[in-house]
Amino acid sequence: MSVDFFETTLQTLRRSTDDADTVLQPVRKSILKRFPVVFTLAVAFGVAAIFFGFERLISEIDFLNERPLLILLVGVCVLAVTGTLYKKL
Repeated sequence: MSVDFFETTLQTLRRSTDDADTVLQPVRKSILKRFPVVFTLAVAFGVAAIFFGFERLISEIDFLNERPLLILLVGVCVLAVTGTLYKKL
């Protein structure tokens, strides 16, 4: 009983999402065409806010705040690992 309920719910959600995408797609495109500067500034603000948030978070952790070289090395390692995974996938 519960499996059927979850499958039915999932199918209903997928249909609703597809219907909403179909209806909103033209509106989305026209808004992006009418206000490209606003969306560009919003994206720039979002990216800057994320970087600033990471910076503030790291500065709150005394261990990392006192070792900027460690932060740099961890960042390089993360980039290397994600790059390697991207190539393999």
